[in-house]
Amino acid sequence: MLVITTVFIDSEHQIIPDKTTYPAMILGLAAAAAFPMTWHTGSHWWALAQSTICIAVSGGLLALFAILGSKLFKRDALGWGDVKYIAATGACLGGRAAYFTLLFGAFTGSIIGIALMICKKKDFKGSISFGPFLASGTYLWMLFDREIIKFYETVIKNFQL
Repeated sequence: MLVITTVFIDSEHQIIPDKTTYPAMILGLAAAAAFPMTWHTGSHWWALAQSTICIAVSGGLLALFAILGSKLFKRDALGWGDVKYIAATGACLGGRAAYFTLLFGAFTGSIIGIALMICKKKDFKGSISFGPFLASGTYLWMLFDREIIKFYETVIKNFQL
């Protein structure tokens, strides 16, 4: 549900509402505690701890980018809804999912942003909604997580010195 609402609401209004991200975080924590096997553990407490850590690390890192970006560019470089979206992704799907979502979103958002600037539809100071790119990355992870992990492991193995 978070993925779908993020695409439409952020595309239209350039906001990812707290009414979607906070419940997703709570649901992720509750699901981790209730179904620890999804976090590859038998311990309800350890699964809850992992989900909590993923909220803190993924949300914290993106918050750091938001703060540094606003200081560097003298305007918001990243919305707080995006920060909370990544934290919710970490809570529900784990750190690897949050990492992939952010990487995919940043890559595809950059490509589209550059293409829009080349086509003169946006100037350098314009902004585009980041949420739909994040949501696309999350959706891809939900469909193809095993294949993405296998691809990543293959790439790393082939590039080791």
